[in-house]
Amino acid sequence: MIPGLRRPAVALAGGLLVACGATPNRDSTPPRPEPPLGAVREAAAPGSPRDGTAETGAAGPRVLVARVAGDPIGVEELIQQLLRKEGVRLRDELEELIVARLVRVEAERLGLSADERQVDRNTEAAITELEAEVRQDDPQITFDRFVRGQLGLDPIEFRRRIRLGRELDWLATRCVRTWLFSNERAEVRVIVVESREAADQVGADLAAGKDFAEIARAVSVHESSEQGGAMPPVVRSDAALARLAFSTPVGQVGGPVFEQGSYLFLRVDGRAQPVSGSWAEVGAAVEASLEERTIEDPEYWQWKAAMQDRYEVDMQPFLDLAGDLIPADAREPSQSP
Repeated sequence: MIPGLRRPAVALAGGLLVACGATPNRDSTPPRPEPPLGAVREAAAPGSPRDGTAETGAAGPRVLVARVAGDPIGVEELIQQLLRKEGVRLRDELEELIVARLVRVEAERLGLSADERQVDRNTEAAITELEAEVRQDDPQITFDRFVRGQLGLDPIEFRRRIRLGRELDWLATRCVRTWLFSNERAEVRVIVVESREAADQVGADLAAGKDFAEIARAVSVHESSEQGGAMPPVVRSDAALARLAFSTPVGQVGGPVFEQGSYLFLRVDGRAQPVSGSWAEVGAAVEASLEERTIEDPEYWQWKAAMQDRYEVDMQPFLDLAGDLIPADAREPSQSP
């Protein structure tokens, strides 16, 4: 699962409800036939955005959201209102849009296009999941009736949004793994403990010849403990974990190092050399690797940091609009969970 990109179908419904300002209602409009997925694909095709109404004033173009007695309310005022209530959350939503754009531009660079059939299948699976959830309350309801009656949205548009999300997730997964392949990387296992006493005991157990993976399963507080400490590959960088991974010989254990309030031991199981190229050159290997292991959060965060270095990401226009409504520690794109 790619953080911030793929959401469960029901969570997506709730997010769209909030984003669109829709309110549930009990519309008794007779259901219409569900649209064919081909129509949804056509609606979701690049180059068919729905533009807002714009007005040109003394300060330049202004996107309108409402008028009161002929006096316009612009999107800037709406954003300011949202910032006063949930400034950090709005920044996070902007960051999702930025990540989506990074995925698109990186996919274009690689010559990577989405598998339309797979995206269609993923879209239908998401809709089926959503329909099963809403039918727990009303066994007779259809997807179209739920979207139109409860969310107040057009079913074709709703499907379009779900499909765009699934397409983005498909592309992102392959962009992330392709980037990983293009870097020198270390296959590692880790043990993380929270006290000096626990670290001393781990050190003693390792010196006595106990298996690293067994110790990880028994005492590590890291989320990788169930996998015997196995983590996604670590790419060479200035991060503390990466420095340890590339200074420790293959087959040996490094640490403990004290990092963010915990003690970390690391064993290097192997290193892989970079494999670069376009999607046509590396796609088969990437697909095979995804069959073996899905994308995990550490891999995604490394990719995101690298993309923010590769492509210019400028949030200053938003920050200028936000003023003091965004805390100082939340004014930069995040590079870790």
